[in-house]
Amino acid sequence: MAKISQESINRILRSYQNLIDIINFAKFTEYNLYIQNGETESTIEDLDTLSGIALDATTFFERLNVITIKNTTIQPQADAASASMMEETIIFIETKTPAWLRSIEEIVNNWRL
Repeated sequence: MAKISQESINRILRSYQNLIDIINFAKFTEYNLYIQNGETESTIEDLDTLSGIALDATTFFERLNVITIKNTTIQPQADAASASMMEETIIFIETKTPAWLRSIEEIVNNWRL
């Protein structure tokens, strides 16, 4: 297995946790919005937003998973391109997480969920 630093492992694990939290929060909010208000002209945009956030986070979860596996199995160490791809993915997740959270929280507040 290629050696990944403990700092990188911690960032990967935090990224997984953040993505799981975002997916769960988005789907929970989507469900509650639908149950409380139905799918109407006034809710459809927010339901779509929540579904899109969950889908985006799921896509990045899958991408991080593939890149992590690739980087840990390259011998004797990951090449620069693979390492760079992992770093870029983690940075994107770290940057996007607060925006996803704000979007979900705004919908929660707007609908008083």
